[in-house]
Amino acid sequence: MKESLDVSEMKITKVAKTMTNFLTVIAVVATLAMLVITITDVIMRFFLNLAFFGAAEYVRMTMICIVPAFAAAMLADRHVRVGILVDKLGRRGQLIFDTISVILTGGICSVIAWQIFTTVQFAIKFKDFYMLSLTPKWPFLLIFCCSMAVLVLAVIVVLIQKYKDKDAYTVKKDEIEEEIMDDIEEDDEMEIEEEDIYMLPEELPEQILFESDLLDETDLLNLEEDEELKDKKEKDG
Repeated sequence: MKESLDVSEMKITKVAKTMTNFLTVIAVVATLAMLVITITDVIMRFFLNLAFFGAAEYVRMTMICIVPAFAAAMLADRHVRVGILVDKLGRRGQLIFDTISVILTGGICSVIAWQIFTTVQFAIKFKDFYMLSLTPKWPFLLIFCCSMAVLVLAVIVVLIQKYKDKDAYTVKKDEIEEEIMDDIEEDDEMEIEEEDIYMLPEELPEQILFESDLLDETDLLNLEEDEELKDKKEKDG
């Protein structure tokens, strides 16, 4: 039974990674295309006072094609994670939290994928095109639909891996030591900056006073005059 589950997990992981790698290539190409279109449009408007015909529609197409990167980020564990509260729950609490999140994410993405698939069928049947460029919409909608489906597989794979990996929610000793050392270095830098800010002018040598931004030459002369007046008043007194 356990071997069959492992085989099923390996198959799901392999399918998810294969589809994700293919869709990631599309996302990279779409990002580069968006960059080129935007730069070309700006240059044409600035120098030639002309617009890139259909630039807005092409950018929308490429934005749809960037969605596959979500699944790749999920499998590579590259999503932004804020663990202020979750990290304090322990392994069991974090597993429960992640399970609920995966169920919600998988359900929402499944509904989106199904709805987009019906939209793809509608676009093919009624030959839905973009207005300016006359480009068919269904290929881009199909990429979005496949991205949502692969994202469902990705979250399932990640959850299975976390259930199997006993160290998934534990912080390694080396990482803790590195964080502590970084905090100590930051505190030392802050203390040095505070000392520089609150250091009294009379505690600094005259050369440093001229080279720093704390006092200029006029302020230093005023200080010397004040000290002479103070000494004179003490003598008179």
